[in-house]
Amino acid sequence: MLGTATAILLLAFTHAMEEALVSPWNAWIPVLPFFAAILLAWGVLCRDWWLLPWLALAASFSAQAHVSY
Repeated sequence: MLGTATAILLLAFTHAMEEALVSPWNAWIPVLPFFAAILLAWGVLCRDWWLLPWLALAASFSAQAHVSY
């Protein structure tokens, strides 16, 4: 259920930022993984342990793309 809600929210956010996502220099790139990491952390706190690898992936990408923050 949380995965479906996350996918719907990310698709809506991606649709809203469509022009900004195709720019070669894009300061908004880590926003989607950061938002996903927040929702995935919530899922892990609800004991959905299978979300843990996805949380690690989203959080590490967000941390490595720190230049735009």
